[in-house]
Amino acid sequence: METELKLTSSVDHLHKISSQRLLQDFATKEPVTRQLTSHYFDTPDNALQKHGLSLRVREDAQQRTQTLKGQPDGAAAGPLVRGEWESAVGTSSPDVRGLLQANHLPAKYARMLRRVERSGTLAELFTVQARRTTWTLEVDGASIEMALDEGTTLANGARSTFAEIELERKSGKKSALYTAAHQLARHIPVQLSFVSKAERGFALLGQGMQPRKASAIALPRRASVEQGLRRILAACLEHAQSNAQGFLESDDPEYLHQLRVGLRRFKSALKLFRDLVALPADLQAQLDDVAVMLGAARDADVLLLTTLPRIADAGRHRDFLQSLFEHVQADAHEKRAAARRAVHATHYAQMMLGLFAWVDGKRWRKDASRAGRARLRRPLAIFARGALAAAHDKVRKRANTVHKLGDHDSSSLHRLRIGCKQARYAVEFFGAIERSNKAKRYVKQLSAVQHALGVLNDSHVAQTILAGYAQARPELATQVHVVAAYLNGIAAARLAQRQAPWRKLAHPAAAAGVRDLIRKGGR
Repeated sequence: METELKLTSSVDHLHKISSQRLLQDFATKEPVTRQLTSHYFDTPDNALQKHGLSLRVREDAQQRTQTLKGQPDGAAAGPLVRGEWESAVGTSSPDVRGLLQANHLPAKYARMLRRVERSGTLAELFTVQARRTTWTLEVDGASIEMALDEGTTLANGARSTFAEIELERKSGKKSALYTAAHQLARHIPVQLSFVSKAERGFALLGQGMQPRKASAIALPRRASVEQGLRRILAACLEHAQSNAQGFLESDDPEYLHQLRVGLRRFKSALKLFRDLVALPADLQAQLDDVAVMLGAARDADVLLLTTLPRIADAGRHRDFLQSLFEHVQADAHEKRAAARRAVHATHYAQMMLGLFAWVDGKRWRKDASRAGRARLRRPLAIFARGALAAAHDKVRKRANTVHKLGDHDSSSLHRLRIGCKQARYAVEFFGAIERSNKAKRYVKQLSAVQHALGVLNDSHVAQTILAGYAQARPELATQVHVVAAYLNGIAAARLAQRQAPWRKLAHPAAAAGVRDLIRKGGR
């Protein structure tokens, strides 16, 4: 196993690290510089990659080592822990039999390697060349190897460069990695990264490095509340941060969307566990500030890329709306640039490091009472049933409020949409416990309501933004009026659908179905 924290930076900033206080205060030896060449292998159908594995042979002037990397068995390892199994090898090609003898190789990976060995189809896909400078640091009583890698990835004639910092714990507390990373982030712009060198290579081959959606959360079979809390929060942060680099480097709007969704899921998970833990006030304030910046950029993207094109195409008003399009495009570009500056800034890196350190180190314990710590040790399955019941009860009450006040009460509809989103997240968080078909049907129902209300919310947000444009730019007022009238028509048409999906949530049958889901879940 390796416990490693990775940071990305620019080559120029990487060269400045040797003058930083971190090295002056904590380095115990002179640095060592090596030239490394790593050859990465897989089958023609990328069987290893599809199972979350990478296989390389790394060589320098002294030796060749083959390494298989993947996720360790067990869900409680934490976001910085990866499985690593290696052995010496005599050539630049892997020796699968040697890897099969590695200590603690999970049985599922051994079976995969045997299939690969029998097929005889391993081939080199790409190469990574790097200049690595390493220091040994002593931080908070822990021994850490800090490696600065400046290199190039080569695949099928294509190439890309990278500059990154790897902090690997050799002994001592894992929290020392966050301490060291925080010290670096105070002086140079860095980003916490979960992108491996293997992923960079597959990206050059046209695979991987795409916007990442939330994935299923693995939970121990008999998880405690604290185990579930830690894994759920870590998964949300990993989801968000896995899209941060793409947001900074790519104009694909999905990176921004998924980064925002990851942080939103994190905040939703905190609400589920709010009676047990509370995020420190400084981190909460930073998280809220970032959410505002990302939200403004995302709202502008939706208006530019979805709402206005739909109106223009439907009404054939594109020429008439051209100046409005241009203004929205400029505004969206400005808001995206502002959000990128916020994510690129050192305070964002420090915030994410602080969030991961709080979650990974279970730092809520220092503020927990004896009774609170006892509640954290209770079975997650019991907690999940109560949380699901409370989430649905909130949805049911809000659906009833909409029913009483009427479908034109935008505030009630918005609150119902948020309630449905939080209830859906809750079922997804506890998906390893609630595997029943009822859970799947309930998520599908919530998703339908969330989508329907999301369209209405997009319309409401668009009209708010457009009203600001009209006030600031009177020459756009006529175009804004046309768009607003069209949006009102869309909203009226949707609200006129007497079988609107949110009406079903107030029906007693929905509550009965959820009670059955909760009563039978967790077995």
